[in-house]
Amino acid sequence: NYWRPFDVLFGHLLGLDYRLFPFLNHLFILLGHILNTLLVYRILQWYKVSRLSCNLSLVFFYLSSGILGTVLNIDSLNQVYSLLWGLLALYSYISLSGYRKFLLWLLCALLSVFSKESGYIWFVCPPIISWSTGKELFSHAVRYLLYGCLVFVFYLVCRLLLTSSFHLENNVYMDF
Repeated sequence: NYWRPFDVLFGHLLGLDYRLFPFLNHLFILLGHILNTLLVYRILQWYKVSRLSCNLSLVFFYLSSGILGTVLNIDSLNQVYSLLWGLLALYSYISLSGYRKFLLWLLCALLSVFSKESGYIWFVCPPIISWSTGKELFSHAVRYLLYGCLVFVFYLVCRLLLTSSFHLENNVYMDF
């Protein structure tokens, strides 16, 4: 029921030497979390958040129970790297301009979806955040929001067309 290409690649990497499990999982998750923390720092800097607020936000992000639960779990690559690509989508959206902004934002949002399906939110969050903070006009934000939704719909259509079979039986997430 899921289509996560990065899971397949990482599984192949672990398949080369099974003794790397779970060390390699923890290593990649910690690396992703450190990169996420650096991206949060860069985003806060871009928005010119005060030094004290920035430091408190980083400590809260780095040590929050949700994040630590992800870092200490060996099966959390999806969450960490979906967030990483999502934060890269946000950072590219707010810091770049023109076609570079458009392409890099949508590419990073798509990579976030490839990491975990909930990454679709990065197709809509950057324009909304940029508009709500006064960094972008409402009309521009709506236009980019529509572009993001179109790319996501294209992803969904491709995903459904590429699905060879879809089975709901014995699926713990679909049982009530």
